[in-house]
Amino acid sequence: MMNGIATGFILDRQWYWLRGEMERTKRPALLALARIFAEANVPYAILGGVALQLHQTEPRTTLDIDVAVATYGQLPRAQIEAAGFTWPARFSPCENWIGPEGMPVQFTDAPALVDAITRAEHVA
Repeated sequence: MMNGIATGFILDRQWYWLRGEMERTKRPALLALARIFAEANVPYAILGGVALQLHQTEPRTTLDIDVAVATYGQLPRAQIEAAGFTWPARFSPCENWIGPEGMPVQFTDAPALVDAITRAEHVA
């Protein structure tokens, strides 16, 4: 399963390189979020393109990281900010943050995703 996400990280770098921008990847932001949520004991689910990288064999990239939490009140904001993330805005239904390497991160507490949080698999 990890080959999909590793390929996604390579595709991230290539996407920015082809656009003439500094090469970057979601890896630092994703690892930081996983550590923060584990330490805070907050259940979450990675959604969207990153989840597809883990569960499909076809390579792909995505421009952001999508994370579901049961409620915004559960977000360990101090730890997220201490890890270098900034919170510039909330646009319903998401809180839009910027993580390491300028990586966009969208948190959502959409009630329809609570089941996804309880079914989320731990991927090491």
